[in-house]
Amino acid sequence: MTTKQHHIEEDAIVFLGINKNSDFGKFILHVRENPTVYAAGLLLALLAIFAGLVWRNAMHSSDLRGMTDYAAALVDTEDEAIRATKLEQAAEHASGRWAPEVNYMAGEAALAQAAYDKAETAFKRVLSDYPQSEYASRAAEGLALIRDRKVIGKVVVKP
Repeated sequence: MTTKQHHIEEDAIVFLGINKNSDFGKFILHVRENPTVYAAGLLLALLAIFAGLVWRNAMHSSDLRGMTDYAAALVDTEDEAIRATKLEQAAEHASGRWAPEVNYMAGEAALAQAAYDKAETAFKRVLSDYPQSEYASRAAEGLALIRDRKVIGKVVVKP
């Protein structure tokens, strides 16, 4: 930048009431001397904001689908076997805040159908993927119940 251009820009800053020796005045001069650097930084920030909005929208859509599948399995089904199947399918796609509950309820529905392997899988998923959720202790109790039922099933009672 030529000295004449530099003085014109400094005069413009003074005209706007910005002290060219202040930190803000020095910043404005630096921006005007390096517009490419600041434009690239601004573009990067806007790109990050856009990517965040796209990601948030995708997560919201996934969470909405999970809630819908879960509600449909609970409300629309009176047959326990069909409910268990629908809950199992909902648990496979569950994400977000509903995932621990959906997986736990899938385990409960499978347990009610004596499908112990499916129930065990669902309860273990709650414990491994969501150990801090309120359903973790319930899932542990479900696993204990499955173990008890398996042991009782193997015991032969002699008269």
